[in-house]
Amino acid sequence: MRTRRWAAWLRAGWQALGGGTGVLAQVRRTILAISLVLALVTAVQVPFGPGPLAWRAAGIAALSGLAWWWVAGFRRGRFPTAAEPLEVLFVPVLALAFDSMDPVFGILFFAFNFRSLYGSRAVVALRTVLYLLALVAGAVLVGGAAEAAVALGAAPGVVCLAVLSRLLATSVLKQDQAIAREQLLTGAATRLQAASDRAAAYRIATEAAADLLRQMPGVRASLAVPLPDGRFEIVAAAGDSAEQLVGMSIDRSALPAVLQAAATQLRPVYAERLHEDERGADIPRYLKTGAVLLLPLAVDRELLGMFSVASDTPIPSDVHTSLGTLATQVALRLESLALTEQLTDMAFRDSLTGLANRALVRERLAAALARSTRTGRPAGLLLLDLDGFKQINDSLGHEAGDEVLVITAERLRGCLRAEETVGRLGGDEFAVIIEDLVDAAGAIVVAERIIKSLRRPSVVSGHEVHVHTSIGIALSNAEVVDPGDLLRNADVAMYRAKQRGTATYELYELGMHAAAVGRLQMENDLRVALERRELTVHYQPIVSLDGGGIHGVEALVRWQHPVRGFISPAEFIPVAEETGLIVALGGWVLTQACRQVGQWQRLPGWERLELSVNLSPEQVDHPDLISDVRHVLATSGLTPGTLTLELTEGMLLRDTEASVTRLTAIKALGVRIALDDFGTGFSSLGYLERFPIDTLKIDRSFVARVGTGDRTALAEVIIKLSQALHLQTVAEGIERQEQFDELRNLGCLLGQGYLMARPVDPETLETLLRRPERAGARTR
Repeated sequence: MRTRRWAAWLRAGWQALGGGTGVLAQVRRTILAISLVLALVTAVQVPFGPGPLAWRAAGIAALSGLAWWWVAGFRRGRFPTAAEPLEVLFVPVLALAFDSMDPVFGILFFAFNFRSLYGSRAVVALRTVLYLLALVAGAVLVGGAAEAAVALGAAPGVVCLAVLSRLLATSVLKQDQAIAREQLLTGAATRLQAASDRAAAYRIATEAAADLLRQMPGVRASLAVPLPDGRFEIVAAAGDSAEQLVGMSIDRSALPAVLQAAATQLRPVYAERLHEDERGADIPRYLKTGAVLLLPLAVDRELLGMFSVASDTPIPSDVHTSLGTLATQVALRLESLALTEQLTDMAFRDSLTGLANRALVRERLAAALARSTRTGRPAGLLLLDLDGFKQINDSLGHEAGDEVLVITAERLRGCLRAEETVGRLGGDEFAVIIEDLVDAAGAIVVAERIIKSLRRPSVVSGHEVHVHTSIGIALSNAEVVDPGDLLRNADVAMYRAKQRGTATYELYELGMHAAAVGRLQMENDLRVALERRELTVHYQPIVSLDGGGIHGVEALVRWQHPVRGFISPAEFIPVAEETGLIVALGGWVLTQACRQVGQWQRLPGWERLELSVNLSPEQVDHPDLISDVRHVLATSGLTPGTLTLELTEGMLLRDTEASVTRLTAIKALGVRIALDDFGTGFSSLGYLERFPIDTLKIDRSFVARVGTGDRTALAEVIIKLSQALHLQTVAEGIERQEQFDELRNLGCLLGQGYLMARPVDPETLETLLRRPERAGARTR
């Protein structure tokens, strides 16, 4: 057990000597061990030698110094050439200590064998000559000419020993270097596969190339990538003066002729020293002196970069092979990274506009918010929605719509700095991220610049198109540090901007969120109300201004919420229009009203009672509108000629062929078309001719002015226009007797308003209709 501990201790101590790793280090360690043992054995014999005491003491000191010198050199991995003459002095000293050459030959053999494993060929030759001279000198000192002759006889053996040792060292060293290069290439390949981007791959490649030549003087490795203008830019470098090379650009045509084949023919080129006339004026100095190896980084004949390795001394051919392997690894990894970047770009870029997509916008918004937290300066988010984009798609087609989106993207880029992010979230919705703001003023300046840029007309598919945008602005603060919160705030502000009108912006305020939550709750409640039939239809009589009797009724939807009570149509109708619920709501109102009035038309004297129902633009756009109207007429029993569908002037502005076609088809069913709130929009007389209009309804804002002097003129103009076009006229919002009388005097035949009757539930109106004396009488 104790023997094992001693053996382990000796092994640990021996390994602690160092000397490097590899086969050559093991050979050196083995021969050194034998040499040290022989030196110890010889040192034990010296005290008993026949030589003088002083020489014997000198011999012991020489052997001790030699052993220390071997161990020190083994640990360093080298022996200074200048110490070679001093090292061989132990030969004559030992000869004098033993007064004989016999003990010297044994130790000389192993010592010389060990030392021949170090140094270059020139050093080994020098050492051989010195050992021979020391051997002859020792022989002369102890035995004269006879011993000298014997020593000279050993010279061939010494020379052979030196040659064999040198060959052994060279062979083993090459093997070690090959193994080291293989390990280095394996490690480089592993690091290349782990590289997250091309910059990391460039750095790993140049460092690995410099490591392959680390034993050589003046090693410089660099990697250059091709630029669109035909030049190369050095993007990474390692070795001597590496920091001076990065960023330097080189004209491909300025490369020495002998090196241009690497770039043009995509093959490795090696030059040991360039002639004076082959040197370019604007290429790095290291390409002008020493040895240069250029390796193109190419995959499938596509040049990805240029790998260059230079050294003050020639580069061995076996290193060429290793560098070529490294270049292949780098080229394949660069191709893989380029493909990954392309796929990543596809995953984070909008395919139509090339802008950042929703995922990338959220990622960059998160980074901007993190930086804002560190710096204390807010980040801003602008959310844009194009006004009227659906009309462009409907009228000019989706290809024209795509062209508008591309134009919008280009103009947005032109309004922003390079470091600011612009993205397309989907459809016609865009986002802009602005960082390092002082306050909201900076974001507002950008919003105004965008609105002004997008306001310029564009020619799309041969048509001049005007695109406007509504912008919501939200800023980060101590409470808003999540991308989702900032997006929500900007969306709320954008919704408020769209409510204000086109081509405007709105800055998010705290109360807007509560309003948005209320709107969402309103939408959910409205869906439930439609399912649970919480909605009812009330009817406001339309009376004859000439005789005061009921001419017809307008169907008006009412909502009695089970918790909130009565909810005004002014609150829930806009929500229904924005969410698309208006189609279902409008269809339900049309069905209920037609059934109800159909029943009233079966009462005596009310066979021609007319019904007016409002249609939203979304209903007109719905492809099932015609079939729905036809079905309702067939199932309700309502006389077709007594149904009037009311449109707003905004519907006319859409001016789509599909809308005209649908309304004409409805008119063919016998249904009448009325233009509601006439005079409040921007319609022209041409629209009245183009659309199949039967009735004009004078808006209550004009009726309110009737009976107040010259302010009656607007209502008078509308009445006369209606008469000229042979259209029926209905005045809305009559609340005073003088309004009633003046409108009748102006020739308006029909009217409705609180003066005559408020909207009432079906039961109340039916009670009125069943009274014989009320037929043709005014109701109050």
